[in-house]
Amino acid sequence: MTFTVAVVGASGRLGGVITSVVEAMPEAELVARIGSKDALDGAFAADVVIEATAPAVSP
Repeated sequence: MTFTVAVVGASGRLGGVITSVVEAMPEAELVARIGSKDALDGAFAADVVIEATAPAVSP
């Protein structure tokens, strides 16, 4: 069974590591890499959203 993943904060250090791990997982499909300048629209299509932002930028 495949599931889709969006990573919020993908342009940061931790987000980059998470993105690499998700891409290496055969059962996961990375559908959105969301950075600080991106809209969150891509996250709504994912089965799983991983939030890896700094506390200062999180709502």
